[in-house]
Amino acid sequence: MVKFSDTCTNRWYECLVIDSANYACSTPNPQQFTWNTSGYALGNYSVSVRSWTSGGGSLLGSASVNVSLVAGTPTPIPTGTPTPVPSLRIALDSTAHAKFGLYYPATYVLGIPGGSSGLTAQYRYDTASAWVSLPARTTSDFFNGIAAARFVYASNTVYVSVPFSPSSDTIYLRVINSAQQPVAITYQGISKYYDNRKAAVTIDFDDITDDFLPDDVQAISLTAAKNLRVTAAVETADGQQRLVVNGARLGGCGVHRSRLAYEDAPLQ
Repeated sequence: MVKFSDTCTNRWYECLVIDSANYACSTPNPQQFTWNTSGYALGNYSVSVRSWTSGGGSLLGSASVNVSLVAGTPTPIPTGTPTPVPSLRIALDSTAHAKFGLYYPATYVLGIPGGSSGLTAQYRYDTASAWVSLPARTTSDFFNGIAAARFVYASNTVYVSVPFSPSSDTIYLRVINSAQQPVAITYQGISKYYDNRKAAVTIDFDDITDDFLPDDVQAISLTAAKNLRVTAAVETADGQQRLVVNGARLGGCGVHRSRLAYEDAPLQ
């Protein structure tokens, strides 16, 4: 890159000159030229920038430097390597927290030291609270949507699933050993699906009305016992106007997703 500063009046364009031969001419902004040296032999060169009048007929000024092209080894570009830390703080924008809730556990992928065993993952929502140990689960366990940790020691990884609290925009995570001492961990990302699973299944119960309410409650109770989230569509009727509320989860299980959809005439 050849950078320059042109203070000449009536400037029209500049030329980058290599050994008295024009290499490129333009009115660059910012004031710089790129010189591709791949087609030049190793050696010494005179590199100049010349400024011309608007008609291109009069030279207003120039500046030059001597440079040497030498063989060298390209400087390697460093790759980002996560820095091991004793604990992690995960922060959420308060507006997004209020709008979306995010009370279903997200799964955070953490790196753990090689050769580890018998570790415990912990979390808390603020620095004044005590650490809470997460139950350890394996691929042999059946579990869904709970706060849990799954260690894969063969790949030096732990999948930590923790929901956000309604009262806090932050989550603190750490991993301790059998001596209750924190071990160095690295943040590697967030799994696309809970517990780093390969896919997700959504369940909808449509349409919940008084006629089938006992059956609907029983179906939701069965899924809730397995901690499976469902979306229930509850219909209410008022003449020709019907409102479908998609998202209310019955049985005191909370709201999974909120969406309003109108059928027939809009609700007044």
